[in-house]
Amino acid sequence: LENIQDWNLSRSRYWGTPLPIWQTEDGKEAKCIGSIKELYAEIDKVIAQIIKPEMNTEAKVRAIYAYVQDSINYASTAKTDDFVYAAYTSLFSSGTGDCYSYFAASKAFFERLGIENVDMKRAEGSAAGEHYWNLVNVGTKDAPKWYHYDANPISGQYSVSGCLLTDAQVAAYDTWRGEGYRKYDKTGIP
Repeated sequence: LENIQDWNLSRSRYWGTPLPIWQTEDGKEAKCIGSIKELYAEIDKVIAQIIKPEMNTEAKVRAIYAYVQDSINYASTAKTDDFVYAAYTSLFSSGTGDCYSYFAASKAFFERLGIENVDMKRAEGSAAGEHYWNLVNVGTKDAPKWYHYDANPISGQYSVSGCLLTDAQVAAYDTWRGEGYRKYDKTGIP
């Protein structure tokens, strides 16, 4: 921050260098989240409430999906270059975000719980705009079971949620939408 002009500091990424400072609605508390360690401290509080010791990986993933769905309202506003910022803002500050926010919030939980996951991004030129989601392994290293996981709200007209989709379900959704919504480069993907 030494080389940044005073007028260039802001909570808004549109007006300057954003500062990761959030204030409660009542104005009594302000928090500065500057690291993944601080994000994980907040995530740990949620994990203590939603994850039970007897849950297998699939049950944990479904609990994370339900929590993220209930905690974030869709609004096309995310900053896509910092998953810590997007996860914290959408889960613990604004309660809003776009597909990157849903992706980042879910990733924070997966990483904290040691659930193997891969970052996914829509292939350029396949549909309008960017889209982000995760691949998760609900199996083991020796017997992996990879699924697509997209906590971003899916149209109510479609009968499948975004939690633990097979490749065939992703292809069917893309056919239904007609725009390559989750078209991605399969190179190096499990």
